[in-house]
Amino acid sequence: KKTETAFEFVVGMNGQTEDKTTPGANANGAFLCCKATQETATLFIVGVANKRLMLAKDVVNYKFHHNSSIDDFVREKQVLESVSAQGQKAGIGGNYGEEFFQDQMDANKMIQKGYVKLWTANKSLLPQNVPDLQKNTRPRVTAATEEMILALKVFLQFRINKNCWTFVKTEAEKPKSFLSLAEPNGKDAMRKAVVRLCAEVE
Repeated sequence: KKTETAFEFVVGMNGQTEDKTTPGANANGAFLCCKATQETATLFIVGVANKRLMLAKDVVNYKFHHNSSIDDFVREKQVLESVSAQGQKAGIGGNYGEEFFQDQMDANKMIQKGYVKLWTANKSLLPQNVPDLQKNTRPRVTAATEEMILALKVFLQFRINKNCWTFVKTEAEKPKSFLSLAEPNGKDAMRKAVVRLCAEVE
């Protein structure tokens, strides 16, 4: 039960986007204590993708209120280089890590653009509470990205399995588990976030 609770914390089940438990730092260890199965590894990586996508609204909320562009290519390049280096240290070699994390950025922006379209059409839907991007939201995005490096490292052993995409697709299309699917462009964003996980995609 303790491992299950920690696992829920790590993957951000039920759309969780902020730490709600004190022992969060031990969650990764709780997961790694046990040998991963293909099912648990898939849930882990898809769950972290969901957790990261759920932060897109807070990012674009701040940018919309401050008339900032969704695209920030200089920062994106810096972040991608940093994350790719972390991935290589974790054993995620070649260009795969860089391409995968570029997908995460692109998926996040798909949801952001969906919200811009929604709020532009109906400003009454725009949230009035605006979390600070630098102090509040970006640290949470960074934490989710670090969890994703771990999740990807665990998942890679199953990447070439013939049924890899069946597992990923089935998990990624569960709206009751992953609330990012209900976000604007959420289904397309989730597919973008996970489509590179498997060596073969149907």
